[in-house]
Amino acid sequence: MLRYVALLALIMVPMQLRAEAEHDGNRLQHDCHIALTVYQDQGTVLKSDEWFAVGYCYGQILDVMNTLGMWHTSNGMSKRTTNGEGCIPDGVTIHQATLIVMKYLDDHPEKLNLSGTGLIMFALRDAYPCKE
Repeated sequence: MLRYVALLALIMVPMQLRAEAEHDGNRLQHDCHIALTVYQDQGTVLKSDEWFAVGYCYGQILDVMNTLGMWHTSNGMSKRTTNGEGCIPDGVTIHQATLIVMKYLDDHPEKLNLSGTGLIMFALRDAYPCKE
């Protein structure tokens, strides 16, 4: 039995590492490029994997935006509190946030190997720092 557990671990660990690597800045940049193309030319015909890319880009960005919003709300923080996480103003659209993230990725190609979620956080934090 222990042999099977060890074998399973040997199989699963590389798969997990590959899965994490697939969610880096390179993947985010690729997928968000497709999302912006669709936004700019709404007649664009996409394949199913490209629709998945659009959903991945928007989903990741919305997740970070919502997490930052909940962080401030649950901690009783105002948008003026400096916590290093960024303070996104009300009314920022997913398209606007995607443009901000893409600019950050284009300006920092040396960071594309990092987590896509972390890069979104860096981009939004730099664009919308909390005021003291």
